[in-house]
Amino acid sequence: MQDPKNLGDYLAGLGISDADDDTSAPNPLSPASRPSTSVLLPGAAPTTAAAPFVGEQLESYGDQPDPKTALEQFLWGVARRFDPGLSVRVTQDGDYLEGEITGENVGRLIGREGHVIEALDTLAYAAVAKYMPEGQHLRVRVDVGGYRGRHFQMLRQLADRVAESVASSGEPHNFQPMNPADRRIIHMALKDNPHVVTQSVGEGHSRRLVVKPAPAR
Repeated sequence: MQDPKNLGDYLAGLGISDADDDTSAPNPLSPASRPSTSVLLPGAAPTTAAAPFVGEQLESYGDQPDPKTALEQFLWGVARRFDPGLSVRVTQDGDYLEGEITGENVGRLIGREGHVIEALDTLAYAAVAKYMPEGQHLRVRVDVGGYRGRHFQMLRQLADRVAESVASSGEPHNFQPMNPADRRIIHMALKDNPHVVTQSVGEGHSRRLVVKPAPAR
C-alpha cells in the first residue's frame, strides 16, 4: 500500500488528485455525500460542478453499504468522469474483490506501465476499507480493459524466455526495477524450474529481480 504521506504527490504525478482527508463516513451511494477521495483522470474534462458520483445505476443501501457496492459506486464515479460510455463490473470471491472498467479508449485509465491502475487500486481500497465489517479484511483489485490479464501473460512468457537464456548461457539476468506484484509473478512462474533460481535485490524503488543458474547438485 502506498505511504499515505506520499500519496498526494504520487497521484498528482499520474494526473490523479487526492482531495481533503475527511475522516467522516458518509453514505457513499449518495451523490451529495461521497468518499473523500476525488479523481481527476488524464483526459477527463474538468467541470465547475462535480458529476454525479454514482448516477442512477445504483440505489441507496442506507448508511452502511456493503464493500462490494462501495467499490462499484467508486468505479462508476471514475468511469463517469472519464467517459459516460464506459462500463463497470464488480465481482467478489470470498475475501477478494475485483472491479473492472471496460469500454473504448481506456488507455489513459491504464497509464504508462499500468501506473494509473496502481493508483486506482490505492484509491479503491481507501474507498472500500471504511465499509468493511469489523475484523474483516478484503483484498481489492482494479483492472481496466483486461490490462492485468494481458500483463500477467506477458510477464509469464518473459520469465520463460529469460529462464531458458540463463540456463543455456550460465549467466545471471538482471531485470530492471519493478513493483512487488510483477516480481512475484516472475518468482511464481519460475519457482518450480529446476534450472534457475530467482532472487530480489536492492531496496525501495530500486528493488529488482535476478534470475541465476541453479546450483549444481
